Formats: sequence, structure tokens, C-alpha cells
Amino acid sequence: MRGTWDAQTIDELRPTYADHVVIKRRDSVFQDTEINVWLKALDINTLVFAGADTSICVETSLRDGFNQGYDVILISDATASGNKEGYNTTLQRIRDYYGVVMDFERFANSFRRAKQNNEQVPKEEVDAFIQTFNLLDPRESIA
Repeated sequence: MRGTWDAQTIDELRPTYADHVVIKRRDSVFQDTEINVWLKALDINTLVFAGADTSICVETSLRDGFNQGYDVILISDATASGNKEGYNTTLQRIRDYYGVVMDFERFANSFRRAKQNNEQVPKEEVDAFIQTFNLLDPRESIA
């Protein structure tokens, strides 16, 4: 709840003036927010998910993103859940039906290879990045 201790942002994650902040009111970040309009305006087509609780908010947002037409990636070691069975079920469901599950090391290494010493990977190259490193092949997913 906004204004309570558990709604405080830690300094390491505090948004800057350039960050777009979305106030999430439901399990899905897409429910009753402007995020879809914002992402479409920026021509973003791939979403990378991290957060807690994996089997509720993260999964609901990921599924809604998928149903809005985005390619979705879940970073397995950047998510958490108090229910291990629910967590593992979510990871498998995402692998089977919605997108890619990988650990952060694999994601970062793939991204580093794609950068090829450039400062940034332009957003128009993200699709090529995903195809080049075969990130949509479920056999390559790592829990």
C-alpha cells in the first residue's frame, strides 16, 4: 500500500527523472495502467520479467504481456515465491506456453555477445539478438 514501509523504494532501485513510473494496483502491471500505451509508443516488443511473487504478480503480468503480443522472457533467479511448488509450476507453464525462462547469467552473457563492444544495443536489434542466440528455443531454457 502506498505510503507504508513496504512500499518504499530502496536507493539502488530508486527511479531517476528519466524513468517512467507505473503505479500498479492489481496483480498485472497491465491492469488499469498506461504501460501498454507507453510500451507501444516506444516500439518495444520484448519484455523481460523479474520480481516477486513469481506465481502471482510476475506470472499474471507476463501472461498479460504475452496476450498483448509481446515476446516474454522470465529471469528465473531474479524472481521469488514463498511457495516453491507454485514457483516451479509457473516456470514450467511459462516454458511450455508463453515464453523463455533463463537465469540472469545466461541472459547477460547473451546480451554481452550481442553488444559486440557497443555501448548500447539499439531496440531495433533486439529481435535479431533473440534469434541469433536462439532465446526462443525452449530446449535452451534454464531454470
